[in-house]
Amino acid sequence: MKHPIVQRLGAALGALWLIAAGGCASFHHSKTKKPHCPEPAISSDVKNMPPLRVPTGLDAPDTRNAIKVPTLTEPEVARLDSEPCLSSPPSFGKQLAAYTGPSSKQKGQWDWYVNGGAAFPMGKSSSLLNTGWTLGGGVSYKTGPVSKFSWMLDVSYSDFNASYNLISLGQQKVLYSIDGGTGDVWAVTAKGKYTTQLTSNLFGYAALGLGAYKQSLKLTESALVGTVVCDWWGYCYTVAHEGDVVIASRSTTKLGWTAALGLEIPVRSGRSAWFFETGYTSVQGHNSIQFLPLQVGYRF
Repeated sequence: MKHPIVQRLGAALGALWLIAAGGCASFHHSKTKKPHCPEPAISSDVKNMPPLRVPTGLDAPDTRNAIKVPTLTEPEVARLDSEPCLSSPPSFGKQLAAYTGPSSKQKGQWDWYVNGGAAFPMGKSSSLLNTGWTLGGGVSYKTGPVSKFSWMLDVSYSDFNASYNLISLGQQKVLYSIDGGTGDVWAVTAKGKYTTQLTSNLFGYAALGLGAYKQSLKLTESALVGTVVCDWWGYCYTVAHEGDVVIASRSTTKLGWTAALGLEIPVRSGRSAWFFETGYTSVQGHNSIQFLPLQVGYRF
């Protein structure tokens, strides 16, 4: 008969062996067990529900910016037992740690524009010149499609007729019968333009520029002038006809500045636009021309 201590020791050793054997089995079983994934299974009989119906008297929701879910054309691939669950995102390591957001680099945008309209003399010029017209165009550049600031290089021509007051002043200074005259301004201007959105399809802007302005004034008299006319056979004749003879003139080129306010109405997805603009243009110097253009234009 065995001693009770030996029996107890044998029973303890047997229990330890059973625990160790169970742990090893559990360990090997866990290595081959399929990972538990909490994602719900998607059945193959999922159907699209019909669109919502809006009751009579209410406006339908705007779905132009809704996300379009593409149709799945590829067959579903079964996930392997060794692959992780869909709810476990992969590790991007250094790439994720170094990510600082989307790139801030944007491609610059060049645009052309043309404009024309009326030109109203201002200040002292209003007593010397009548309302005239203006025509121009140029190119603009901004650093990106959504940038609010842009640079512009503008070329314009403005033309005016002499007022009765200017004709009378000319007659007092020369011994000729002056009956007409003109004034014109050529301008090359560099501008800065700031644009802000007012409504979904209307933008407002302000522009300020500095440039070179060549202004000319001419006083004329109607008279008979001779012109040489040649026929098909090579014979030339002097023909008299009525024309304007320049009695007095003045031309200067000086610095000037312009300020403008305008409205833009985009067309063709916002790249092109109609615009309406008014402003003030002033040329340096005594008795220089000041005028206010009121014009319509198109940017493309």
